[in-house]
Amino acid sequence: MIFLILLCALYAIPVEGLDMKLYGSDSHYKLSQLSDKCCTSCVFPEMKFYTISCDKKQCSETCLTRKEFLKLKPFIPGLTQDKISDLPCETYNYHIYNTTKNKGICPLCTDFDIYDKDYSDTK
Repeated sequence: MIFLILLCALYAIPVEGLDMKLYGSDSHYKLSQLSDKCCTSCVFPEMKFYTISCDKKQCSETCLTRKEFLKLKPFIPGLTQDKISDLPCETYNYHIYNTTKNKGICPLCTDFDIYDKDYSDTK
């Protein structure tokens, strides 16, 4: 069982049914009344981070503090700080909101908004 959990974390497979907060920081867990999205904007000291799936079909973005990022980085491959804008998935042509999922192994986990690649960019 532990091997399966570590394997899921290594490949950033979402862990369904876990809603634990990451180190007590809950600002990116508050859902907007207008949508299911968790991470449309970040509140300081949180910053926007993103990861693009290996097959390039989805982009995931979240809000984390620098300390949270350093703890999560080994468990979520490709997790990168967005230094271009506050909308990293949109910057890379992922505009189609799909869902919000939890990634990582709690308590080393966080919610991500998942976006699909634009239809015109899929090949």
